[in-house]
Amino acid sequence: GVDRIMEAFARLQDADRWRLHIVGDGSLRNTLEKLADDRGIANQVAFLGWQSPVWCQLQRTSIFVLPSHYEGFSSALIEAMALGVPSIALDTQIGSAAVIEHACNGWLADGDDAVEGLRSAMQAMIDDTAMRLRLGIAATKVANQYSVQRSVHKLTRLAEVDLRRRDAKT
Repeated sequence: GVDRIMEAFARLQDADRWRLHIVGDGSLRNTLEKLADDRGIANQVAFLGWQSPVWCQLQRTSIFVLPSHYEGFSSALIEAMALGVPSIALDTQIGSAAVIEHACNGWLADGDDAVEGLRSAMQAMIDDTAMRLRLGIAATKVANQYSVQRSVHKLTRLAEVDLRRRDAKT
């Protein structure tokens, strides 16, 4: 879905004041670099390649956007939210829609017209610094629900319930 965020970015008002950092790498990199050039945003797009750990890059990010066509439970989204980065995902991404409460702790853009949905969401966040700050603060609270400690606790409780059910049957 990186092509969709690039198309959306190219349509932003005052896009020249912002930079789009693409983290990750793959076989489409040359195609995406050409797309950036074709859309006139090559000077504003940085292909950062694989980053490990990604935390350092995320800490410098003003807005995190997850443009995936399909997305289950996204660790990238949770990592961004844990760092307080205001985040945008598509409402058609099942996992993202389960994590983000629209306009409360993140932004769910219209996935039916993903390019326009992403453009609109990015423009809204660019235009409203207070909203970005509010969403970033709320995002950290959601991310705590998915901490390792909390996940282990939930799994332990599920295992205990399962063991009790098995014991009751015997």
